[in-house]
Amino acid sequence: MTRVQVAVPRAEPGGYDVLIEPGLLARLPALLREHAPAPRYAVVTDVHVAPLYGEAVVAQLTRAGLAAGLHAHAVGDAAKTLATWSGLAEALLGGGLG
Repeated sequence: MTRVQVAVPRAEPGGYDVLIEPGLLARLPALLREHAPAPRYAVVTDVHVAPLYGEAVVAQLTRAGLAAGLHAHAVGDAAKTLATWSGLAEALLGGGLG
């Protein structure tokens, strides 16, 4: 497995890891249980990526007994608005995510 560390200035704890490995989707439920246990998960993506990967991620999590929902938004910088953020926050809260 390849692990790429992404630095995020002024963020706590300072960044995040990106994991790269063929077939990693099959290991996602175990990785989430180990590193990010939660009663529900949200997969947030755009409308182009959702049918390619988002639906497969939600299906994999659901098959593993994890509650997950897909939240797709419009593509591009024009969609990065307060209204989009607010709509996503409402959807997440409405779906039981805190």
